[in-house]
Amino acid sequence: MENAVSLVGQSASPEVLQKLTYLAINHPQIKRVDTVPTYTFGVLYFVEVDIELPEDVPLKEAHTIGETLQIKIEKLPDVERAFFHLDFECDHKPEHSVLSKLPNNQP
Repeated sequence: MENAVSLVGQSASPEVLQKLTYLAINHPQIKRVDTVPTYTFGVLYFVEVDIELPEDVPLKEAHTIGETLQIKIEKLPDVERAFFHLDFECDHKPEHSVLSKLPNNQP
């Protein structure tokens, strides 16, 4: 049963989320960490990091910041894969809504 739960994408523990957030917020040039959704993928984690950068950072530099953070996180022994999302602000509504995809749910 424990294996079945880990295969369906259980959220990471608060301790794991805190560690990932710490790594992200202390990465160079990151102004703010918006979200760090992290889910089990078998015995390891899939990590998504939504970060805010200064809006005047050139695209090439922004990509390098995100990619180096991705590489840093993927070196952790309990991480299978990390993804990053870069933005210039974090005050917008979430980009993805699971509720809108559920049957019999109003947008």
